[in-house]
Amino acid sequence: MPPPVHLCSLPLEILELVAFELTCLTPLGPPSALIPLFQTCKHLNRALSRNLLLYSQIFKFKFDTSAVLRRCPKPTPAQYYDQLVLYCMQLHKLRGQVLADECDDVLFSAYLMMLENDGRNAAQLQHAGLDSYLDNFVRNRMWNGRGSAQGWPTDNTANACALWLVWMTTTETNLKKESAARRNQLIRIVLPFVLLPFRYASAFAPLNHFVLPVQDGISSQPHSVLTAHGRYPIYLDPRRVWSQVHYSSRPAVVPPLLATAAALIYFSRRETVTFRIPPHLPLNREEAIRLGRTQISPTQADVHEVNAHLNERLPEQRAAEWDLLSGCSGDPLSKRWDCDWWRVRKCIDISRDTDRRLGLVYEPGTFTGLWQGRMLIPSEHHFTALITTQNYPHNFDESYMGVTTFPRLHAITSIRRIPRLVHPAMIPTPVFSALNGRRLSENVEPARLLWLPTRSSLDWVSRRRCNQIMKTEKKLRGENHPTDLHHGQAWNHFSFYGRVRSWDGMVGILRVSSDPRLGTLLFYGYIVAGYKFVGNWRTANEDVTAPAYESSFVLARRED
Repeated sequence: MPPPVHLCSLPLEILELVAFELTCLTPLGPPSALIPLFQTCKHLNRALSRNLLLYSQIFKFKFDTSAVLRRCPKPTPAQYYDQLVLYCMQLHKLRGQVLADECDDVLFSAYLMMLENDGRNAAQLQHAGLDSYLDNFVRNRMWNGRGSAQGWPTDNTANACALWLVWMTTTETNLKKESAARRNQLIRIVLPFVLLPFRYASAFAPLNHFVLPVQDGISSQPHSVLTAHGRYPIYLDPRRVWSQVHYSSRPAVVPPLLATAAALIYFSRRETVTFRIPPHLPLNREEAIRLGRTQISPTQADVHEVNAHLNERLPEQRAAEWDLLSGCSGDPLSKRWDCDWWRVRKCIDISRDTDRRLGLVYEPGTFTGLWQGRMLIPSEHHFTALITTQNYPHNFDESYMGVTTFPRLHAITSIRRIPRLVHPAMIPTPVFSALNGRRLSENVEPARLLWLPTRSSLDWVSRRRCNQIMKTEKKLRGENHPTDLHHGQAWNHFSFYGRVRSWDGMVGILRVSSDPRLGTLLFYGYIVAGYKFVGNWRTANEDVTAPAYESSFVLARRED
């Protein structure tokens, strides 16, 4: 009979394999299965408790790594170990109470984990109780500090990361389970961030700058005027850089834009209810023509198309694949968030050039496809009055802003056509030549844009007058591209001119109509995760250095 083999006599490589396989028995949570093994004897404790190679393998099993390998230099075993310790600490805090002095750290770490998520990071966050933590923070804590802000909620790191996490974990199942009361509560919480672009930043740099960093010259220098809601245009403070440990280093990272996440949350909740289809509308375009209804107006088929694509492209969720060494099969989910990652890494100070060694903030080709969405149209009268209202109105809601009760077309069509459509920094002088039939030099990727209506308590006949669908079939290369006949006949015909700001990937699209009553609007915003175009529209004949009639929109790239 061979002599028994003692555990302590095994080679280190075998001990490491035993410890690793022991950890793999419980993928979710910290590697607590190692504790009994470490307590077996001093020899095992010395051999394994500080074994960086072992911990790096454990990290790569429990968490996603494709993003960091794609975006950063390959981490060392020591860096994997440090990140494992950090993640375990932050996940532990998610299981506890929401503490004011920990929120920034915990939520920023969770946000970065979701930017690197291929399935495993999200699984760990869910297991640790992220949903409960977010629900508690957003519904009970997010408006803390409003006393020092005239009653308005504040834009800070914790609030921004919390709303982004709410959006990044939004699923169709969750939306269906959410009660109407809880849905409306969440809408009220995020509504100020959605409706007040003159108080909350909608961009990493104001619209009056296209070439960044800022150039020498009076016209390009940052300048703001004091308003009832603070300085405008809004220049984000370069000192907002967050000191976040990331694989043993502290790369410069700024909080994401709170207003963008708020818009995504708002529209996703409002799109849970389909539009009523008025029975008096023709069934389709063929019947409308047969009945002699040749004017621009939707048919029942047009409304069906709208309803069929509500809440298009919610954040993709992928189950963790624990049996794969690579962490995920197919194209990594985190790859869609690469531009969003580089945006918070690069867009820090408009007076300094970004590190050219870092990645892209806009991926060429992203705009290719059919995009569908909706724009929010508040009452122009109420919106303008709020610009000079310093204190939070006690009855502030959608009705107060006339969002659902008084959506009116004339708030847009009353724009006067004047030669200087918008500040030349964002839509430069060549655009005016394009309006006369000549071409712009700046390019925007091939796209088809489809604008859909906002939800309203009014009947469809009233509602459709304040909504627009636009869809461009050809390449948006600055020249005139009219809405296709099918959708134009339902929702009006428009032409588009666009460009991308290379500093932060902001997309600007000028929407022009041959009908002077419909005016000219500028849509600007960012591509989120490669499939959502989120931002604001504003009247294009206004000075962009001053607050103007403006509100939110969200587009999603359709899968058809």
